[in-house]
Amino acid sequence: SAFSKNKITEKIINSYPYYVSEQRATQIRLHYTKIKIGMIAQQVKEILGEPDEIRYLYEEKIYKPKQIGYTYWYLIQRKTDKGSQNDKDEKLVRISYDLNWNVTQIDHWGFDE
Repeated sequence: SAFSKNKITEKIINSYPYYVSEQRATQIRLHYTKIKIGMIAQQVKEILGEPDEIRYLYEEKIYKPKQIGYTYWYLIQRKTDKGSQNDKDEKLVRISYDLNWNVTQIDHWGFDE
């Protein structure tokens, strides 16, 4: 099909606790603020490198939500994949894209700018 070449497979970390190198953590912290709404995925990769995780983004609907895009997760740390936010103790940047790979949202948590 026409879409098969564009089919992106989700990439999810499954080994915990997960920590990146100090150099990588610094790259994420120092440069994520350069990401702007409307940029394309390739521009984001040039700034932050390959994401640690790629996840599908769905509309906020409980029943049969449609995929509306993708998210790139740049992790600094995640202590576990289970439990509360406290248990996970995540430090990360999440970049959301629409289906055309344009940045629609930039979120970060677990660290100060």
